[in-house]
Amino acid sequence: MNDFGILSEKQIDALKEVGTIGAGHAANALSQLVGRKIMISVPEVKAVSLKKVVKLVGPPESLVAVVYTNLMGDTRGRSLLIFPRQSVFNLVDILMKRPAGQTKFLKEIDCSAIKEVGNILAGAFLTTLADFLNIALIPSVPLLAYDMIGAILEALAIEFGKDADYIFCIQTEFMDPTLDIGGSFILVFDRKSLNVITEKIDMKIKEMTINKKKT
Repeated sequence: MNDFGILSEKQIDALKEVGTIGAGHAANALSQLVGRKIMISVPEVKAVSLKKVVKLVGPPESLVAVVYTNLMGDTRGRSLLIFPRQSVFNLVDILMKRPAGQTKFLKEIDCSAIKEVGNILAGAFLTTLADFLNIALIPSVPLLAYDMIGAILEALAIEFGKDADYIFCIQTEFMDPTLDIGGSFILVFDRKSLNVITEKIDMKIKEMTINKKKT
């Protein structure tokens, strides 16, 4: 395969396609929860330093709520559902059927609701990706962190160790301007997992090419 961090155009296109489908499923799940249609962006597929991931979601000092799960199975990584501070408060108001603007801090019941949202969205996205690549992507029980995004990602970098120099990242954004809800969903994988994923993508591309020739 190519040097680490370099994905071919076909590999990126394939991941964007499956990422779009997965993000669509996740957005539909969130739409049902809030009772409004949630918009999504076309997923970005990158291999970057974990330190640079923070630039994808805002200033390091920004307060965010992050629902994260460890990924087990054929790959090692983590899913991160990142809500800016005000967005998570607005989302909690909707989920808990409170008047807009009532939530000013997260209670235990609020944290449970947000973790459940993260569990549903991550599950919808990961199922699509796992089915496409024919790999096992098993999320752990979701956890919630409320802190500056820089501090959260710094802790993640320590966990990944040397693999934090380069990680594989799929990012999509979702939003509803009328409800003032927005956030990012990011998948990060280590180097070994990138090898597994790119090999599976190449197999899928060959399979699709063969099927196209048969038709």
